[in-house]
Order: sequence, then structure tokens, then C-alpha cells
Amino acid sequence: MASSITSAGVASGMDFESIITVMVDAKKASYEKNTTIPKQLTQLEISGVASLKSSLEKFQDALSALTEESSFNARKVTSTGGDYFSISTNDEASNMDLDVTVLSLAASEKLAKKLNTADVEGGFKAGTIKINLGVDPNAEPGSDAATKERVIEVKVEDGDTIEDLRKKINDNDYGLTANLIKGKDGYQLSFDTGKTGTAGSAIKIETTTTGTDAKYKNLDIFNFDPAKGDTDNGFTRTAGTDAKIVANGVTLTSNTNTFKDVISGVEVTVKKVSETLTDEEAAKLDPSKYVVGDDGKKYKVYNNTISQDTEAVAKKVEEFVNAYNTLATALDALSARNTYTDGKNNYDGGALAGDTTVTSLKSQLSSMISSFSVTSNGVSLFDMGIDFEKDGTLSFESSEFKGALEDNYNAVIKIFADKETGIINKLDSFVEDYTKSQGTLDSWTEQLNRELADIEDKELRNAEYLEAYEASLRKKYASLDTMMAQNNNALNSLNSIMSSLNYNKK
Repeated sequence: MASSITSAGVASGMDFESIITVMVDAKKASYEKNTTIPKQLTQLEISGVASLKSSLEKFQDALSALTEESSFNARKVTSTGGDYFSISTNDEASNMDLDVTVLSLAASEKLAKKLNTADVEGGFKAGTIKINLGVDPNAEPGSDAATKERVIEVKVEDGDTIEDLRKKINDNDYGLTANLIKGKDGYQLSFDTGKTGTAGSAIKIETTTTGTDAKYKNLDIFNFDPAKGDTDNGFTRTAGTDAKIVANGVTLTSNTNTFKDVISGVEVTVKKVSETLTDEEAAKLDPSKYVVGDDGKKYKVYNNTISQDTEAVAKKVEEFVNAYNTLATALDALSARNTYTDGKNNYDGGALAGDTTVTSLKSQLSSMISSFSVTSNGVSLFDMGIDFEKDGTLSFESSEFKGALEDNYNAVIKIFADKETGIINKLDSFVEDYTKSQGTLDSWTEQLNRELADIEDKELRNAEYLEAYEASLRKKYASLDTMMAQNNNALNSLNSIMSSLNYNKK
């Protein structure tokens, strides 16, 4: 605070500076009593609301993880064919025994040709290599890709080497790859279309040579027309193949090595063809243990069992209980009440000490869980190994829960995972009202920020009032100092006169 007087009382010799300081400090303390503690408490409350929102969002994240596909409809696959195929399940899967035999794997169309060193040395003439892969066999029916041919055009410059051409061909968007193996007498050039299955059109390669420099090679050694046969122009073509399996006696084919949407809720990915049996080995087995392929060979059948995975479901429920307990503990910490000593607040509670919003929130959450205690089938949460402890947290007994699953699997799953009435989705919807943008907690924070802004405005006004108050004190005491100094001077003059008169009398 600015002042023209920095040491009041200089003229009179009185310690007015100390008096001013005491009076200003007293006024300042009075002002701060109405702003400092309210400001600190408001800031603490803002921090508490942020912590509350964070805790609720973490709870929602945990709930979201629990509602992922198959979370509460987990299936366990027991298989004897792990080296030959893998099986995964989704929500549509049900318990079943599944016999699988792999007769063939899906493969992509391939093209190969041997090139002598003399065919490629010195590079190639300028021109174009046009590779037509036909229509994508995996394209969505009715889409543009289902009718548009996949064509790759490679621009060749004079002097491009066979390695240059390989790189240019591989720079495409259709998955075609060109490979070179350099041997003693030349190269092995091969093409892989990258699309498995028999439905794709045969690869066709056409070239146009525009360069005229005789020291370079023509491009026509790359021409291949499947209409002329699989060995046209020195190439050898290997057609693409479909994957084929026999599942519970039904033959299935796929243009990839994954079988989707053919067995309800089950996906089979094949790895290699089933092992074959000799006639002697097959004769010792029941015919159901092998499948006779188109080639007459006997392929082994592998049995798989798909069943409820009670261990996985129990783990999911335990994760739910842990997530709820983490939230309940956080709510208790935030709303813990302050203690008092001799009537004085110790401010040692939570950031939202005693706040009714937090306590009401916890009460509603626990009430929602309790309201799910009984289903239409008579199954309750308390029959599933779940119970409330005295401190408001949940306890979970895994073995009791697994027993409930075995007794009534569908009823147990419904109480947790039903999309309309399940407890997890109900809790998530309830918490969302608090955490969503412009929800309960955002509105609360906005109100607190307005209150904090008002307090900070008041602090600025108080600083101005305090400065004006000090200035007025200094002005008053400056006048008093001047007056007392004048009085002192007058008294000194009078004393001097009296002393002089007394001296003359002598």
C-alpha cells in the first residue's frame, strides 16, 4: 500500500507508526476472517467434487469393462485339436459338443516363373506392366468393389532392374506381393494375390513396351494370360483354394481360414489339415472318429466341448464387487466429518466433509443393489455369495456364487447383465447423471467456481478498503503529528522565555 508518510510521528517524536500498524493489522484480520477460510473451504470443495467425479468415472469404466461382449456369457472350450484349429465364442454361443475335421486350408492364388540372368541383365525398356486381379471375391455384394476389377499399373523407366520392378509392383493397395529369389543362374519371380479362396478371377498380366533402346530388355517376358493355360509364357499358376471342414457331420467351406456365422456363436479358425489315418488305424476305430475326404484319405475327427465358464463369470462378479468397494471407500473418505476440539473445527475431515450429496449418493447406490435382491425366479444376490458388510462395502464368496450358477445359470446372468433390467446397466445409468457433461457434478463445480470468484472479488475490494483505511489513518496521524510538533515548538519557546526572565531577575 502506497503512502507519502513511511514513518509516522517523526515530527513530534511519537511512535504513531506502531499505532497505525496495529490498527491496520486488526482491520486486515477482520477482513480475512470473512474471506480466507471461506476461500480455502471453497477451493477444497472444488477439489473434492473433482475427486468425486473421478471416482465415479473409474467406477463407470469398471462397469463398462464388465459389459463387454461375452463378459457374463463366458464359454469354456475344451478341445483335442488345438494344433489344427482354434475355437472362440460370443454371446450367441450355447453349450454343445462339436466334432471338427480340417480337410483343407484356404490359400491365395500364386504365379511363378524362372528368369535366367540373360532375361533380365542390363535392365528393361520403358513401358507399362498392367496386372489385373479381377473383382475382389470378398467384396460386399452390391458395392462398387463387387463389380470393379482390381487393376495395378506399373510405370517402367528405361534401365529399371528386376529389383526396381519388384518394388514398384509391391507399391499397391490390393495386397498383391511380388517376390524374388536370386539363384546361381538367375531369379525365381513369384506373385501372390493375397486373397484366399477359389472365387477370385485368375491373375492376368499384360505389358506394353514403349522404350526403343536396344540395350534394354522387352517387358513381354512378364505377360501371362490364364485363358491360355496355367503355364502360359513359362509361368506356373497355382489356383486359390477354400478352407474346408466337417463340423458335426456337416461340410463347410470358407474363402478364408476362419469360419464365421455358420455355427451359432462359434468361430473356428483352421491352422493345418487334420492328420490322416492308415486303413489299418481306421479299421480299429468307430467310423464317427474319422472323415473320408474327396481324395479318399481318412482324416481324424477332433472333439470339442463348449460349456459355461463359471470361473470366468465368478471373476467378473468379483471385479464388480471390488469396483463397488473402491467407490464406496472413496465416498466415505470424501464425506468424512471434521472433528472439533474445545468447539474449534480441526478441518481434518474429507474434502466434502459431511456433504449430504455424497452420503445420499452412497445410500442410493447401496439401495439400488439391495433392490435387485430378488428376481422373478426367486434368486437373490444374497443367494449368490454377495452381502453387505457393516461398513457399507460388499463381500463376495466365490464358491457360493459358482453354486448359484450351476443351479440357475440364466437367472444369475440376467440379474447382472440384462441390458434393460441388469444391475450393471442400471448402476451405470444412475452414475451417468452425475458424471455426464453439464450433469450434477459439472453444475456443482460451476456453482462453486462462481462462489470462489465472488470471494476473490471481495478480497480485491478488501485490499482497496484496507489501503484507503491506512491512508486515512496516516492522514489523521500526520495532522496530529504536525499539531503536536507545533505545540512542542510553542512550549519550547515559552520555556525559553521563562528561563530568560528568571535569569534577568537574578
